Amino acid sequence: MKIIKFIFIFLFLTHQAYSQNSEDTLSSNTPNVTINKTLQTPNVGGIFISPNLGFSFPLKAFGENSKSGFSLGARLEFASTKIYPFVIAGTFEHTTYPGSEEFKSRNFLNSASTTVTSIGGGVDIILTKFIKTDFTIPILGLEAKMLNIQRKIDPEANNPGLPLNESILAYGGSLGFTIFVFDIVTGYTYAKDYSSINVKFRFHFPVVKF
Repeated sequence: MKIIKFIFIFLFLTHQAYSQNSEDTLSSNTPNVTINKTLQTPNVGGIFISPNLGFSFPLKAFGENSKSGFSLGARLEFASTKIYPFVIAGTFEHTTYPGSEEFKSRNFLNSASTTVTSIGGGVDIILTKFIKTDFTIPILGLEAKMLNIQRKIDPEANNPGLPLNESILAYGGSLGFTIFVFDIVTGYTYAKDYSSINVKFRFHFPVVKF
């Protein structure tokens, strides 16, 4: 969120300078007139795209048949001084979990993998409004998403009863912080038998500024 913070500060200082110049000019031309002016912070914000990559660690029953997976995704984010300290986001993510060696050996499988594709939305809370920090921007995130799960097992005849296709509504929370131009975020996703702990790295690129 360094980009957002920079835009806020830049435009706010510009607005102050412009207001001061206007007041000085009016004062010099009309010495007998008292000027009452209320300084208002302008609405500043934008739409950002935030690609992310990371690792997901399956829990419970999911962790018994799968190893940690690599994830790729992106977020479309909306930020504005009007809704500060909140950032609204739409999310997309794709994660592939290889089957564990023990699971494949126990069921005489040549290969096994689980792919989870998710689409959802969430909100980030920029904690600098409540916690004063000098070097980082702490972020608390909440999200809800729909998981589309596809499992490949070879040979299918040895499948121990796991569903090959399934859709589940999931909820998650995360805590992270900004370092220079990227975020490091850790989170937990609750999705019944597909719950996981995640570590992600995110970058922010402006698409529209206003």
